[in-house]
Amino acid sequence: MVSVIEDVTQKQQVDEEKASSDRPNDLNRAKAVLRQSEARLQTLTEEFETRVEARTIELITINRVLQSEIAERQQAETALRESEARLRGLVDNLPFCFWVCDRDQRYILQNAMDIRQWGSVIGKRLEELDLSPEALNHWRPLYDQALAGDVVQSDYQYESEQGLRFCTTILAPVKTTTKFMDC
Repeated sequence: MVSVIEDVTQKQQVDEEKASSDRPNDLNRAKAVLRQSEARLQTLTEEFETRVEARTIELITINRVLQSEIAERQQAETALRESEARLRGLVDNLPFCFWVCDRDQRYILQNAMDIRQWGSVIGKRLEELDLSPEALNHWRPLYDQALAGDVVQSDYQYESEQGLRFCTTILAPVKTTTKFMDC
Protein backbone atom coordinates (compact mmCIF):
# COMPACT_ATOMS: atom_id res chain seq x y z
CA MET A 1 0.00 0.00 0.00
CA VAL A 2 2.78 2.33 0.58
CA SER A 3 3.96 2.14 -2.96
CA VAL A 4 0.54 3.21 -4.36
CA ILE A 5 0.51 6.25 -2.14
CA GLU A 6 4.00 7.06 -3.20
CA ASP A 7 3.04 6.85 -6.89
CA VAL A 8 0.05 9.11 -6.36
CA THR A 9 2.22 11.58 -4.46
CA GLN A 10 4.82 11.55 -7.17
CA LYS A 11 2.17 12.01 -9.86
CA GLN A 12 0.77 15.02 -7.98
CA GLN A 13 4.22 16.52 -7.80
CA VAL A 14 4.76 16.00 -11.54
CA ASP A 15 1.36 17.56 -12.29
CA GLU A 16 2.13 20.51 -10.02
CA GLU A 17 5.52 21.03 -11.65
CA LYS A 18 3.97 20.87 -15.09
CA ALA A 19 1.20 23.29 -14.08
CA SER A 20 3.68 25.72 -12.56
CA SER A 21 5.79 25.55 -15.71
CA ASP A 22 2.64 26.31 -17.86
CA ARG A 23 1.66 29.29 -15.68
CA PRO A 24 4.30 31.64 -17.06
CA ASN A 25 3.21 30.77 -20.61
CA ASP A 26 -0.47 31.37 -19.78
CA LEU A 27 0.42 34.59 -18.02
CA ASN A 28 2.53 35.74 -20.94
CA ARG A 29 -0.26 34.90 -23.37
CA ALA A 30 -2.77 36.80 -21.22
CA LYS A 31 -0.44 39.81 -21.07
CA ALA A 32 -0.04 39.72 -24.87
CA VAL A 33 -3.81 39.56 -25.39
CA LEU A 34 -4.26 42.43 -22.93
CA ARG A 35 -1.65 44.54 -24.77
CA GLN A 36 -3.36 43.83 -28.11
CA SER A 37 -6.74 44.72 -26.63
CA GLU A 38 -5.38 47.97 -25.16
CA ALA A 39 -3.75 48.87 -28.51
CA ARG A 40 -7.00 48.15 -30.38
CA LEU A 41 -8.95 50.18 -27.80
CA GLN A 42 -6.52 53.09 -28.23
CA THR A 43 -6.89 52.92 -32.03
CA LEU A 44 -10.68 52.83 -31.78
CA THR A 45 -10.66 55.73 -29.30
CA GLU A 46 -8.50 57.82 -31.64
CA GLU A 47 -10.75 56.98 -34.62
CA PHE A 48 -13.83 57.88 -32.59
CA GLU A 49 -12.35 61.18 -31.44
CA THR A 50 -11.39 62.01 -35.05
CA ARG A 51 -14.94 61.25 -36.23
CA VAL A 52 -16.44 63.31 -33.39
CA GLU A 53 -14.17 66.23 -34.24
CA ALA A 54 -15.07 66.04 -37.95
CA ARG A 55 -18.80 65.83 -37.18
CA THR A 56 -18.52 68.76 -34.74
CA ILE A 57 -16.89 70.89 -37.44
CA GLU A 58 -19.61 69.85 -39.88
CA LEU A 59 -22.36 70.74 -37.39
CA ILE A 60 -20.76 74.11 -36.62
CA THR A 61 -20.69 74.88 -40.36
CA ILE A 62 -24.32 73.81 -40.79
CA ASN A 63 -25.29 75.90 -37.76
CA ARG A 64 -23.62 78.99 -39.23
CA VAL A 65 -25.43 78.49 -42.54
CA LEU A 66 -28.75 78.09 -40.72
CA GLN A 67 -28.14 81.21 -38.62
CA SER A 68 -27.40 83.13 -41.81
CA GLU A 69 -30.57 81.83 -43.45
CA ILE A 70 -32.61 82.73 -40.36
CA ALA A 71 -31.19 86.26 -40.38
CA GLU A 72 -31.99 86.62 -44.10
CA ARG A 73 -35.52 85.33 -43.54
CA GLN A 74 -36.06 87.74 -40.65
CA GLN A 75 -34.88 90.63 -42.84
CA ALA A 76 -37.21 89.52 -45.63
CA GLU A 77 -40.13 89.24 -43.19
CA THR A 78 -39.40 92.71 -41.83
CA ALA A 79 -39.24 94.12 -45.37
CA LEU A 80 -42.50 92.35 -46.23
CA ARG A 81 -44.26 93.74 -43.12
CA GLU A 82 -43.04 97.25 -43.98
CA SER A 83 -44.17 96.87 -47.59
CA GLU A 84 -47.58 95.58 -46.49
CA ALA A 85 -47.93 98.52 -44.07
CA ARG A 86 -47.13 100.99 -46.88
CA LEU A 87 -49.59 99.27 -49.21
CA ARG A 88 -52.28 99.17 -46.52
CA GLY A 89 -51.74 102.89 -45.80
CA LEU A 90 -52.03 103.71 -49.49
CA VAL A 91 -55.11 101.53 -50.08
CA ASP A 92 -56.95 102.74 -46.97
CA ASN A 93 -56.45 106.38 -47.96
CA LEU A 94 -57.67 106.08 -51.54
CA PRO A 95 -60.60 108.49 -52.07
CA PHE A 96 -62.65 105.77 -53.80
CA CYS A 97 -63.76 102.20 -53.11
CA PHE A 98 -61.07 99.59 -53.60
CA TRP A 99 -61.30 95.84 -53.09
CA VAL A 100 -59.67 92.58 -54.16
CA CYS A 101 -61.29 89.22 -54.86
CA ASP A 102 -59.61 85.85 -55.26
CA ARG A 103 -60.26 83.40 -58.12
CA ASP A 104 -63.37 82.12 -56.30
CA GLN A 105 -64.68 85.71 -56.36
CA ARG A 106 -64.35 85.89 -52.58
CA TYR A 107 -63.45 89.33 -51.21
CA ILE A 108 -60.04 89.23 -49.53
CA LEU A 109 -59.24 92.95 -49.20
CA GLN A 110 -61.29 96.11 -48.80
CA ASN A 111 -60.25 99.68 -48.17
CA ALA A 112 -61.83 101.98 -45.59
CA MET A 113 -63.93 103.86 -48.19
CA ASP A 114 -65.40 100.60 -49.49
CA ILE A 115 -66.21 99.43 -45.95
CA ARG A 116 -67.98 102.76 -45.23
CA GLN A 117 -69.93 102.45 -48.49
CA TRP A 118 -70.82 98.74 -48.45
CA GLY A 119 -69.94 97.37 -45.01
CA SER A 120 -67.40 94.63 -44.51
CA VAL A 121 -67.60 91.99 -47.22
CA ILE A 122 -64.33 90.17 -46.46
CA GLY A 123 -64.74 86.41 -46.93
CA LYS A 124 -67.99 86.77 -48.89
CA ARG A 125 -68.63 86.00 -52.53
CA LEU A 126 -70.48 88.25 -54.95
CA GLU A 127 -73.62 86.06 -54.65
CA GLU A 128 -73.56 86.42 -50.84
CA LEU A 129 -73.83 90.22 -50.96
CA ASP A 130 -77.14 92.00 -50.56
CA LEU A 131 -77.38 92.95 -54.24
CA SER A 132 -80.38 93.04 -56.50
CA PRO A 133 -80.63 90.47 -59.30
CA GLU A 134 -80.04 93.33 -61.73
CA ALA A 135 -76.78 94.29 -59.97
CA LEU A 136 -75.62 90.65 -59.88
CA ASN A 137 -76.34 90.30 -63.59
CA HIS A 138 -74.26 93.41 -64.22
CA TRP A 139 -71.26 92.40 -62.04
CA ARG A 140 -70.95 88.64 -62.67
CA PRO A 141 -69.79 88.86 -66.34
CA LEU A 142 -67.43 91.70 -65.47
CA TYR A 143 -65.79 89.58 -62.74
CA ASP A 144 -65.52 86.62 -65.12
CA GLN A 145 -63.95 88.78 -67.82
CA ALA A 146 -61.39 90.22 -65.36
CA LEU A 147 -60.56 86.74 -64.04
CA ALA A 148 -59.97 85.68 -67.65
CA GLY A 149 -57.18 88.28 -67.78
CA ASP A 150 -58.85 91.37 -69.19
CA VAL A 151 -58.92 94.85 -67.71
CA VAL A 152 -62.60 95.76 -67.60
CA GLN A 153 -64.03 99.26 -67.34
CA SER A 154 -67.72 99.80 -66.74
CA ASP A 155 -70.00 102.71 -65.89
CA TYR A 156 -72.87 101.85 -63.61
CA GLN A 157 -75.64 103.65 -61.80
CA TYR A 158 -77.60 102.44 -58.82
CA GLU A 159 -80.08 103.73 -56.31
CA SER A 160 -78.84 104.22 -52.75
CA GLU A 161 -80.12 105.91 -49.59
CA GLN A 162 -78.43 109.09 -50.84
CA GLY A 163 -80.21 108.88 -54.18
CA LEU A 164 -79.08 107.86 -57.63
CA ARG A 165 -75.35 107.11 -57.73
CA PHE A 166 -73.06 106.88 -60.75
CA CYS A 167 -69.82 104.98 -60.63
CA THR A 168 -67.05 103.98 -62.95
CA THR A 169 -65.58 100.61 -62.16
CA ILE A 170 -62.26 99.22 -63.25
CA LEU A 171 -61.65 95.53 -62.67
CA ALA A 172 -58.12 94.36 -63.32
CA PRO A 173 -56.42 91.01 -62.76
CA VAL A 174 -53.32 91.01 -60.58
CA LYS A 175 -50.43 89.74 -62.72
CA THR A 176 -46.98 88.50 -61.95
CA THR A 177 -44.41 88.58 -64.74
CA THR A 178 -45.74 85.37 -66.33
CA LYS A 179 -49.20 84.59 -65.00
CA PHE A 180 -52.22 85.92 -63.17
CA MET A 181 -51.87 85.86 -59.41
CA ASP A 182 -54.31 83.75 -57.46
CA CYS A 183 -54.98 86.43 -54.87
